[in-house]
Amino acid sequence: MNNNFYNKTRTLVKTFYESMPWQIREGIRNIYPSRFAGPLYKLLPMAVPFSLHIDPTNLCNFRCTFCPTGDLDLLRTVGRSKGQMTVELFKKIIDELSEMCIASGQKVNELHIYKDGEPLVHKEFAKMAAYVKNKNVAESVQTTTNAALLTKDRTMEIIDSGLDLIRVSVEHVNDNGYKKITKIFGDYNLVKENVKFLFEEKTRRKNFGGFI
Repeated sequence: MNNNFYNKTRTLVKTFYESMPWQIREGIRNIYPSRFAGPLYKLLPMAVPFSLHIDPTNLCNFRCTFCPTGDLDLLRTVGRSKGQMTVELFKKIIDELSEMCIASGQKVNELHIYKDGEPLVHKEFAKMAAYVKNKNVAESVQTTTNAALLTKDRTMEIIDSGLDLIRVSVEHVNDNGYKKITKIFGDYNLVKENVKFLFEEKTRRKNFGGFI
């Protein structure tokens, strides 16, 4: 996106928001608290992390040309091992975070169950998301996925988990483009259908925050 256009749009939206009655602005802030965090310097020192990434796995089903995770030779040179986090370790991290939140009366603004790998490679991803939501340690629990593994069953599990937001990384808009970028995957229609089902199901059930 053109930076000049982005800046003008951002300024316009900000001006429009600030012109609203305070009651409406307060309502919007309550619905989307993670979008209205104050300046970081005003929050220091922090009793809990402002934003937190927990990687359930550093494995990925793609080998994207732009991503270090897909560069196996590079990973070997730095000696990074491959693997998946156990559910027990994940729960231990969240339990300790919960103690911090209770002691401080604060929560993490955004908790991302994702970092370097494809989170849906982990078969227990939905269980992890549900555990975080039940512990109430974050204003917003999010993830990012390439959606190739977002089957109907996985979609239902994720919606049931209460995950607040899911970002979908679309690598191209046709099969050849996907194969060129990911090296091993070339089914754009599968990604499109998976996302379509997610959107339709979360809309029908009205209990899932959204996706980008």
